[in-house]
Amino acid sequence: MHLKKTNLLLIIFLSTILLESCSCPLHGENQTVIHIFVSYGCESCIRTLNWIQKYNNSNSIVIYVYDIYDDEDLQLLKKLASALNVSLNDIPILFINMTCLQGESEIKREFPNLLEKCISGGCIDPLTLIREDNVEKSSVNLPILLVAAASDSINPCALSVLLFLLMYISTLGSGRRLLKVGLAYILMVYITYLLAGIGIFTTVRTIGFANLFHTASAVILVLVGVLSLKDFFYYGKWLSLHIPKGTQDIISTFVKAATLPSAIILGFIVSLFELPCTGGVYLAVLAMLSKSATMLEGVAYLMLYNIIFVLPLLLLLLLVYYGSSAERFEEWRDRHKASIRLLEGLIFLSIGVLMLMGYV
Repeated sequence: MHLKKTNLLLIIFLSTILLESCSCPLHGENQTVIHIFVSYGCESCIRTLNWIQKYNNSNSIVIYVYDIYDDEDLQLLKKLASALNVSLNDIPILFINMTCLQGESEIKREFPNLLEKCISGGCIDPLTLIREDNVEKSSVNLPILLVAAASDSINPCALSVLLFLLMYISTLGSGRRLLKVGLAYILMVYITYLLAGIGIFTTVRTIGFANLFHTASAVILVLVGVLSLKDFFYYGKWLSLHIPKGTQDIISTFVKAATLPSAIILGFIVSLFELPCTGGVYLAVLAMLSKSATMLEGVAYLMLYNIIFVLPLLLLLLLVYYGSSAERFEEWRDRHKASIRLLEGLIFLSIGVLMLMGYV
């Protein structure tokens, strides 16, 4: 059994089953070539690798193991999936001849018969199906991501808490305090959203449910879009996108403290509990990244998304710091909140439908 590349801990495990290290597939014409993609920390992957070693008993079989956390290996996985026109929904993922098997159960059920057919009748190396010139390294739709971030950033939930905080601090008469507390709040919102996004993105990549997560997120975004449109016509009635009433009381307590520690805690609490308002589009973006981006690309895109997300908050803080009235901004927000919901609803609904149709 040959190993293309993998992380250190996986190497330690695989060394117990006598895997050799190599940088590229090298095999004879009459050998059955198998490619299996696994993930660090995946117990079913380790069990499958341990199980499959019993078939590594002759020179007629060559097995290559890849780590989906390695960007190069991940791109190879996408190319193989594209060549065979299959969706990736589970790990480990095994390619033999023209067949892709996914998940421990399917591999253990189907692999023995497929291997027997290949040994008796011959089969091709799946890598021969790859055409380098028609597979993109990344298909993240940057314009869609930017539009999603911009629409998410003007969400009434995110703006209302900051305005409440600024209005209260303004009554204390300290401009420097207003700036420090406001910046602490915004920075914590940014950090919390970024870390939550990276956590979800990493988890989806590890588990291997990118396609299922993509579909579920698209459905959620469509529902969020419908609720936003409902709020344009009947704001606040029935089921609405807003911070829960109990959480609003907690937020009010930390706002009135108006200290740096309370602002940091407030930013964390608001980031978690305003998810009913903002979580739909963020999940959709994470789904797009999980399906198309490498690890480094995903983190970079999430950093960009969240910078755009907090820009209106930062602009609002600076305007109030330099003399604008927080009360006037709150009046404007309250007067136009239904229109904002209309704009958001149309954008969210459009992106969700495009995702379900496979364009995003």
